[in-house]
Amino acid sequence: MASRFKFEWSDSLDPTGRYYLFSGREAGAASDGVFLRDKQSGSNRTLVIPTKNTYFSIPRFYGDSVIYVRSNILWRISLDGTSNVQLFPP
Repeated sequence: MASRFKFEWSDSLDPTGRYYLFSGREAGAASDGVFLRDKQSGSNRTLVIPTKNTYFSIPRFYGDSVIYVRSNILWRISLDGTSNVQLFPP
């Protein structure tokens, strides 16, 4: 990891240290989106498109998927973004 790499409070690294999961940096500035950075290739991918909401998605790795919050609902999305399932409330 580069010495100038900035790890933010709401972000998460996968167990291998290769993938970095994050939301927007400022409330309302893509803060409810979910983004995945491949640190090896330097590429970024949007898993959940942000809206104008001002809360943070607080994404976390969960096995081979990601859990996050949107509108007080817990969601799980696959790492390739193809499956997005509401977990709670059921």
